[in-house]
Amino acid sequence: MAFPGARLGQTQVLSGPRVLCLDDNKSIADELAEAFIDLGCVDAYVAYDIEGVEAILGQIHIELALLDVGLGGGISSVATGSRIAALGGKVVFMSGYSRWELTSALDDFEFVEKPVSYSTLEGIVAAYLSTSNAA
Repeated sequence: MAFPGARLGQTQVLSGPRVLCLDDNKSIADELAEAFIDLGCVDAYVAYDIEGVEAILGQIHIELALLDVGLGGGISSVATGSRIAALGGKVVFMSGYSRWELTSALDDFEFVEKPVSYSTLEGIVAAYLSTSNAA
């Protein structure tokens, strides 16, 4: 599912990234994607499982990904995040658990705790833009 473009009347960043939101809670994933569009991201793609991410990655270059670490059934998104990073995307992991309760495999990635606030999303986009503009 994609949320292309920005809503009318919203302030937008003109060069925002193509973003992917992964969460097995559909309402959370959809709300995050809509917030990224409000923040001016070019497109926001939503996946609810690893298979959904793989389908998107087969068609779209994702520049920024916000991934829930732990999905239903004990599935981890860490390997998927590493793949996105290897393809040149910036990856931010999120979880309802603190970073210290999770695997050390996250040490090389940015991490935010859920629930993720709008201001946190603003910071993620701003950090992406500052590093992509510096490159």
